[in-house]
Amino acid sequence: MVAVTPVTHEIFIQEILKKRSEASEDSRMHHESISRLASKIEDSLFKLFKDTGTKYKNKYRSIIFNLKVTSFLKNVLVSLNNYIVKKA
Repeated sequence: MVAVTPVTHEIFIQEILKKRSEASEDSRMHHESISRLASKIEDSLFKLFKDTGTKYKNKYRSIIFNLKVTSFLKNVLVSLNNYIVKKA
């Protein structure tokens, strides 16, 4: 059995974001942006719970579910784009 770690979760988040980006006409993201977003999601999740226990896993599942919902993903991408523009 393969151990599930935060790194494994980050890779899975990247794959979901990549598939969603490729399938969308108006929500495409560059590979580097996908990697950064997945990393930020995982880092925030781990910082919030300090371990990979039950609360972490439940929140992770919720995030994965929501990333698969089109309207949620669009909101995340718009927010990320606005954040990047403000930082530039």
